[in-house]
Amino acid sequence: MELDLNHYAWRRVRGDITLIGTWLIDGERNRPCMVLIPTNGERHEATVPCIVPIDNAFVFDIPWSHEQMDRDRRDAEKQGMLANFDPATHYRGHPYLAWKTVREFASMLRFSDHDIRTQKRIGELIKDHIGDLFHIPPYTAPDKGQVIGDLTVTDRASGATREIEIKDV
Repeated sequence: MELDLNHYAWRRVRGDITLIGTWLIDGERNRPCMVLIPTNGERHEATVPCIVPIDNAFVFDIPWSHEQMDRDRRDAEKQGMLANFDPATHYRGHPYLAWKTVREFASMLRFSDHDIRTQKRIGELIKDHIGDLFHIPPYTAPDKGQVIGDLTVTDRASGATREIEIKDV
């Protein structure tokens, strides 16, 4: 499997954590994923990307705090669905796996894996960006260079013209 953090659909900097919406490249099966890394840590050799594949994103659909549950309840109220809002059935995640994963992510991001606030923050960041993850378009291979200009060359003798794209490498 391959992960290219230079080719991404979106990038969100949230303080000391950067979230990147990209793809896990595996031959013909290229799946969207969300990657968490320390802000400004992409080029650091000690950086280990924390990967949330789209297939496992449901795990993080849990209430990470009372504040988040209140926000979800208000959203349900705005949508006219408050009568149907039941925390026991509203969330589809897997609390044990979610907490275990964010604890590992905290360590990989070089935070304390024993700090409950850090774990909740990482979990909330992931949950808040699950919608972005599900809106990542299908993978397309990156161009070798982005077009930065067009050039028209005219042969003065014959009058023939030729169009050339100038690409950034």
